[in-house]
Amino acid sequence: FRKVWHWYSGTASLQTKMASELPQQKEWVPRSHKAGAFGTLTRQAAKQVKVLTQHLEEEQEEKVQKTRDIYGSYVEIAFITTKFNADGAKVAKLLKAEFEAGAAGEAYHSLFVIHPGTGTSSSLHLYVSVGSTVAFEDMYRIREESVTKELNRMVKSYNSVLFTSIAPERVKETVTTLNKLKGFNVDLLESREFRIPGGWKGAKRFCEKLGDKLLIRIEDLSFKNEDEMDAYSTAMGELFSQPHRLTIEPAYRASKSPGEVNELTCVISYTLKRSDTDLMTVIFDDADTFAQDQTTIESSESIAAGMDKVTGGNYYYAGPGASSAVIKAKCAQAKKKKMFATIPEIVF
Repeated sequence: FRKVWHWYSGTASLQTKMASELPQQKEWVPRSHKAGAFGTLTRQAAKQVKVLTQHLEEEQEEKVQKTRDIYGSYVEIAFITTKFNADGAKVAKLLKAEFEAGAAGEAYHSLFVIHPGTGTSSSLHLYVSVGSTVAFEDMYRIREESVTKELNRMVKSYNSVLFTSIAPERVKETVTTLNKLKGFNVDLLESREFRIPGGWKGAKRFCEKLGDKLLIRIEDLSFKNEDEMDAYSTAMGELFSQPHRLTIEPAYRASKSPGEVNELTCVISYTLKRSDTDLMTVIFDDADTFAQDQTTIESSESIAAGMDKVTGGNYYYAGPGASSAVIKAKCAQAKKKKMFATIPEIVF
């Protein structure tokens, strides 16, 4: 037993728990993130294989950005806590009702329960949404005032990162409004590094094609120092440049990649450098490809050495592909190292 930080404490309170029972996390500091030193994993791998499509799409995005076009894409990752399990269930019910009414990201939209809470302890949910910036703005524009009041009353903390390559003014206004609510911390990150190949339609195509193999990986990692974090980042770049990670027919394309050049197999692979020793990654992946990663790591001394630099972490494996034996084994390995790892149960 030892004292660990709670994701859902809101104010970094401490409790005595098994080290791997709850997420270990310092207090959330809103609007302080920086893009990782190598941008995204997509860009890192693209540099190594000189992917032409990146440049083609960035040229198009520059044209769009000049007019602040509404047809951008977003990825939101949020951790939602309530004081007790009853409030957590009510919040989940409200969000599910909105989802069933059509208020959702067009590419992917789900809520997962990490910890249901009890009558005396907090609940913790993971919210993942991907779609157009139009859909993001609409979700909150059409939200009933009574729902907003209920959420404001029951939600203890809503800690979110909103990735987008282009943030229209209406999205910025929506984020500003959300951050005025009690406990809401939505970090809007706008950068070309957070583009989605093929846009939200590419993400939707990817999720639909993968089906039961879809794996959503959210990893919040800590390192001894900046050099060791850089070593890990280099190892990830090497891993994502391996043959099994590259293809001319990615699932997010309607056909072959433009120019039939290699692209990453995963549609979303973002990194955030939260500090000199903390790194967050968000990856929409193929469970089979992830399984191949493990074989590659075992056979490569340089990649394995970089992976071993992680000293602490919270691993969240969501989506249908998270039920694989490989993911369960990864969770077990993390827990042996006194880290937090979970396969959260889907709510909707």
